[in-house]
Amino acid sequence: MTDHSKRNKKDPATSKGKLKTVRQGEINYIDASSLSRSLTMPKKNYPIMLAILAVAVVAACGLGFAINYNIVHGEDRLKAQVLEIANRGVDTEVPKLTDFVDYSDADFAPYMESAGYAYVDMNEINKSPDFTIDYFKLPSDMSVEEAEGAYTNGISSLDTETAVKLLSGSWRLTVNRAGGFSYNIRYADFESDNPNSAIQKAMEEQGLADTTLTESGKDRTGNQFQSGEVEIDGYHYTWTVSVCKLKDAYRVSGIPGSSQYVGVRLNYDRSAQ
Repeated sequence: MTDHSKRNKKDPATSKGKLKTVRQGEINYIDASSLSRSLTMPKKNYPIMLAILAVAVVAACGLGFAINYNIVHGEDRLKAQVLEIANRGVDTEVPKLTDFVDYSDADFAPYMESAGYAYVDMNEINKSPDFTIDYFKLPSDMSVEEAEGAYTNGISSLDTETAVKLLSGSWRLTVNRAGGFSYNIRYADFESDNPNSAIQKAMEEQGLADTTLTESGKDRTGNQFQSGEVEIDGYHYTWTVSVCKLKDAYRVSGIPGSSQYVGVRLNYDRSAQ
């Protein structure tokens, strides 16, 4: 009788796709002789591997250069683009607050009109209990309707070009008459690279650089500031120039991190005279 029990059995040492084994006594062990083979790449494969390495090195260098260029020069390119919009020939001069020390509220509108400024009376849009005067002076190349719509919709909601166009050549003037007066003017500075340079620039433009300096540092909100005193026609006034990053005041995508937002305040305390 033929023994069929071994007909379909295959030798595991020769079966295709199966591991070779070595029998020791009653136990089969996996043949590990293949692990002792040399791991050295065949010389005929060297050119292929060198070509792959060369491509990898070039790709890595190119990626590194691109990342470094964008990090190092990206801010410079962005600032150049913004400055091109900001320096488009509009009037960016900010009035001196000390010129208004003798003004009543009724004097501000004639001043704005005689200077040829287009402006929006913000109290007509949203009356503030704190400000007797709240004027937003518009860039000379924007219509009242265009600027008013952009401002009231929210500067942070604007695209970069529209926001820079609105903020360059504009400023906001407010007046508070409690206990004397407090004049405030706020505007964007796209040229200064840091708070200190923006403060010095504002002091010079306001004619305050040669007055008595009293205090400097950071205020409670983290803004950099410089305070001082000035005497005009026998009356004592205090002033403060404070600066924060423009992107902290208006979260507009594309605004350079170096752009500054400047606030100048001139105070007259009647009780201190």
